[in-house]
Amino acid sequence: MAKLLFIVNEHPNEAFSISAARETAKMLKQTGNEIVWYKVPFKETVLGKRMTNPKMNISEKNFTEDLKNSYERIERLAKKHKPDHVLNFHTTPHDNPFWKGKGGKTRGDFAISTSGRYSGKVLTIEVKAHYKSMPKRHLKKLNL
Repeated sequence: MAKLLFIVNEHPNEAFSISAARETAKMLKQTGNEIVWYKVPFKETVLGKRMTNPKMNISEKNFTEDLKNSYERIERLAKKHKPDHVLNFHTTPHDNPFWKGKGGKTRGDFAISTSGRYSGKVLTIEVKAHYKSMPKRHLKKLNL
């Protein structure tokens, strides 16, 4: 069987993807696979960084830096745990253009893509999400 590294909570508003990851891990464990679970600590998340540093704005530069940090995290964890595959769970808002397939047809409720990093063994699982609005107290801290 396979050793699988699950990465969740990279973006704290992705609670539904954590639930989907838990159920997936449970089923895969029942079939004899080894599961390594990693929940990204809040202070390392994009939102956590923004809330602890209110002067940090949301920009293209920050997005690029966050993506780099995500790749580095995956590589660090893969080196430590030596999994056969990495499953990185996320959610994307239901109204995001990502969910529109060819010819305007709607994709399903989830999508799986691969990454060329870490020998192509990283699967990003995007789950369709309906987000609640962020509480005003958080928007103030983020200067939004």
